[in-house]
Amino acid sequence: IEPGDRFILCSDGLTRMVPDDVMALIAASEDDADAICSALVAQAMTGEASDNITVVAVTTAMPV
Repeated sequence: IEPGDRFILCSDGLTRMVPDDVMALIAASEDDADAICSALVAQAMTGEASDNITVVAVTTAMPV
């Protein structure tokens, strides 16, 4: 794990609705964890989501 690495933890409600490449693009295009989670949920909801969607975004701290 390197400083600045980003991790997305999510339920299958997201992974069934949003392809990996789209998730990676969204995660790379936002700096704020809340914005990443909101964008991923919004993307999943554009389809016919039939399961709950849970998302957590974490970015490792940069050295001080």
